[in-house]
Amino acid sequence: MQKYRAKLQRYTIILTIITLIVSGIFITCVLNNVSKMLLLTLLLLLFFALSSLISVIFMLYLPRLEKFLAKRRKQKKATDQKRP
Repeated sequence: MQKYRAKLQRYTIILTIITLIVSGIFITCVLNNVSKMLLLTLLLLLFFALSSLISVIFMLYLPRLEKFLAKRRKQKKATDQKRP
């Protein structure tokens, strides 16, 4: 799991930057139109929840994906060595 931490930190930073940009857009919309504040707040919370869910799912499936790709590399290397 330690070799995935660097990748996870990079993806977490990218997700945080995207979340901050979208939240800034939502806050600007809220300041311009106060009547829609509740709806935009709920959308912002939904976006935070979805981004957290995406990062957790990615963190859980990254090791499995890496194992699958390593297995395919081994199979390809074995078939390449058998060919003359």
